[in-house]
Amino acid sequence: MKNGAAIVAISCVFFASVVSAEVLPVDQAKELERIAIQSLTKTIEGASFELQIKLITGEREINAEMSAAFVDDRLRLKQRHRILGPQASSSGIWHEPCYSILKEDVVVYRNAAYEHGTWVEPQSFYPDLYGSKRIFFPQFIGTATCEIWQMPENSPRGFLGQGDHHATLIAEEELDGLKTIRVNYEQKLFAPITVWYCPDRNGLITKMLESALTPSGLHVKEVRVDLKEWGRGVWFPETIKTSTRHDGTTTSQEIAQVTESKLGVPEDDIFGIAGVDLPFGGVVAYNTMNGPVTYSRWTKEGLRPMTDAEVLEVFPPTSAKYSAPAVQVANDLAQTQPSGRFGQILWIVNVLAILGLVGYICMKSYFNRQQK
Repeated sequence: MKNGAAIVAISCVFFASVVSAEVLPVDQAKELERIAIQSLTKTIEGASFELQIKLITGEREINAEMSAAFVDDRLRLKQRHRILGPQASSSGIWHEPCYSILKEDVVVYRNAAYEHGTWVEPQSFYPDLYGSKRIFFPQFIGTATCEIWQMPENSPRGFLGQGDHHATLIAEEELDGLKTIRVNYEQKLFAPITVWYCPDRNGLITKMLESALTPSGLHVKEVRVDLKEWGRGVWFPETIKTSTRHDGTTTSQEIAQVTESKLGVPEDDIFGIAGVDLPFGGVVAYNTMNGPVTYSRWTKEGLRPMTDAEVLEVFPPTSAKYSAPAVQVANDLAQTQPSGRFGQILWIVNVLAILGLVGYICMKSYFNRQQK
């Protein structure tokens, strides 16, 4: 009965809004998406911002700080977080920051919590590059129905420009005093979604609503975006509020606040090793698809390849069980040293001796039984 009332309420609201609004041709939806994408990529080409995020779900609260910079196909993200609440294992302590950089076909990743946690890898190294490296495209904050905290896993490029939806209705509608264009979409893999575009704000999204009727009740995801003119004619989100309601009860709520935004092309250096704030002397590991892992140190003059002895000192054999690269390095070095070959020969001799002894005992037992 409760679910039926929810359906009736949604239907009434939807019908009333359609009657009061001017219906537009459905084929305009793609043009609305194109304008929004262009506003978020071309208008703010070369920009950076600072973001504060607060996510509350049940008794747990997650605070996050994030800085982003992007130009062309390059981006840099720096983020850290802390977890508050009775189930928090870190007692509210801020975790060491993580850095994710995309440049050309390479990803640079650093987890500052680990002394040797800096890696350079091809973007194609991992099937789930964005989820595993906590990467999303910061240009598209406010365009996904998931929390910003979950964008790397669920929606790294947001809703716009994805080929998994089609428009079923477009209408003009006033929202919070702004003239908007509301578009109802059907999605292939997800619930229907409604998006409000604001032509006076460079066509950007001001609201998103996704709802689905489940056996346990109505599940609703709502995103509200407050846009700000950061530069002349340049609009970008200032506040993004994302809430999840199930059968009328709010189950999670995220508030993201852009505290600072700068226009202008960022320095090229931040899209490389310099961008992960690695201290001098730090170790950088290079992974390739088909070759071995190589190691370098970060110095004032740039990257310097490490010698085999340096690698073995940083990744000793005793730590091999904790580090797959250490296993490879230790084995490679052992195979090139006389002591390593001698140890292998001695091991083989011992195995052959044991096998010979076992064979001799078995043969002797066999002949003794034959004589009896």
